[in-house]
Amino acid sequence: MGRKWWCLASAVALSASFSASASPVQLSFWYGLGGNLGQTLQAIVAKFNASQSAIHVTATYQGSYSGGGPEQQKLLAAIASGAVPDLAQMEANSLPPFAQSGALLDLGPYRKAYGLTGFLPGLLLSGRYQGKQYAVPFNRSVPVLFYNAAMFKAAGIQSPPTTWSQLAQDAKQLTHGQGSHKVYGFNVLADWWPWESWTLSSGGKIFNASGTKALFAQPQALRPMEIQQALLREGYANVHSGVNYWTDNVNDFAQGKTAMYIGSPGDTAQIRAEAVPSVKNAWRSAFVPKDRGHALVVPPGGGNIVVFKNVPKVQRQAALTFLHWLIQPAQQDYWSEQTGYLPATEAAAHAPAYQRYLKANPSFEVPISELRYMGAMPLNNHYLQMLQAVEQGLQGIFDQRRPVATTMQQVAARTDRMMGE
Repeated sequence: MGRKWWCLASAVALSASFSASASPVQLSFWYGLGGNLGQTLQAIVAKFNASQSAIHVTATYQGSYSGGGPEQQKLLAAIASGAVPDLAQMEANSLPPFAQSGALLDLGPYRKAYGLTGFLPGLLLSGRYQGKQYAVPFNRSVPVLFYNAAMFKAAGIQSPPTTWSQLAQDAKQLTHGQGSHKVYGFNVLADWWPWESWTLSSGGKIFNASGTKALFAQPQALRPMEIQQALLREGYANVHSGVNYWTDNVNDFAQGKTAMYIGSPGDTAQIRAEAVPSVKNAWRSAFVPKDRGHALVVPPGGGNIVVFKNVPKVQRQAALTFLHWLIQPAQQDYWSEQTGYLPATEAAAHAPAYQRYLKANPSFEVPISELRYMGAMPLNNHYLQMLQAVEQGLQGIFDQRRPVATTMQQVAARTDRMMGE
């Protein structure tokens, strides 16, 4: 009853705020999540539009927002042309080049007035650049290890691995079958995001303190890649390439073709939709592995939402009002339960109904517990170019089995040249 009352009261307030307008204020919202995630986001936007008559949001999928993907490229082109949307979803680590362009609205002066407060610890950091708050969290995540508990039990393994050495040992025990019936112990994700975690959790660093030199090719940072490449070479792991590498990885797990992989809490929507009966009640999540003797570090992931600075005042007010509605517990908990992403606010995370949901679905509590180990890599204006170079290096290492040290040294040298430009 409490949430329903809030929504009705909020709708009245929204209508009053924009009553001077004879027709709804039209908002354009670009987002970068496809499949089930995009469908859930569209359902939330439709709920907002139906809850009041003052603002109408049109949400448009622009392709993936990750890894310098289509949405990021379209946003950069829109900024260059001046034809920007009113607000947009943005990958959590990609803020610097957009903030540096001067196109984003500093949300700091508006946060209190529009109730953009109460976020879970650490989630605002990736939306901050040079002392200004340009983004607020929405679909946030940390990398997690997904594993098949039934396969673990059949192999006599009591618990998920916590170190890369344990993961390698478990992957060998879990691999079985041949040909089209082969089940791999582990699927490697050749992606910059888990790479951040395994680099930082092995005692490595990504940049020096001033952010002017790449350090990720140092020996301690290479060990997790060497372990994964050895699993691939020996036939205990699989890897996907191409534009659908992420969803192919999730599909393998959902179809029972692999026992473990590292992914996003947001993968759970796809797992639920595609899981075969033997996986449907057997999948679990756990902390990502770290290297022996080092502290776990998990990078922020998922997306934030930004508002563009030069949109008309009425659109800016409407966008901020929509953001306020979007972070309320009713929307946040629905989003989290449907997708697996973290609820963004303390109120949503501690809402009684959501706590009951976590008790019934303990795997969804793992990413919330992992937040205490969150550590972002230093923000860098060359982030988009750097991560593309890293992903090309990872593809060379895992897809083509190129030497780990030599390949990452080349990527680091390329990154140094970028930062020196």
